[in-house]
Amino acid sequence: MVCQDLHLSSPAYCFPESPCYTRIVELCLEMGKRLGVNYNFGIRLPAAAAGAGFRSVEVRLDQPAYLTGQEKRLWEHTFAEVFPSMIRTGVASADELQDLLDGMRAVASDHRALIAQACLARRNRGE
Repeated sequence: MVCQDLHLSSPAYCFPESPCYTRIVELCLEMGKRLGVNYNFGIRLPAAAAGAGFRSVEVRLDQPAYLTGQEKRLWEHTFAEVFPSMIRTGVASADELQDLLDGMRAVASDHRALIAQACLARRNRGE
């Protein structure tokens, strides 16, 4: 069995630093709390697999980073998709969210900016 989950607090980041990435992680974690979703479950995945009876747990942590390409825009596109849920749950105002989205677009458009995704914990094979 292979399963994967993220550890959002790892966090997604960019260099040079941009406050929009720090803030979006904060908002996502708060929205997760309000929805009863743990966006940091990835860090607990190996223990959960062992607790479920798997005897041979292997772990791999991935944190892809991009300087160019469409992959660099993953968080921007993901954030745009959760925009309505953040407003609905009262995590932030539409104006703040639009400012953050604009900031993320600007960072992704900067060919010098490196954007890393949140760390993904992957649990491989097991008996």
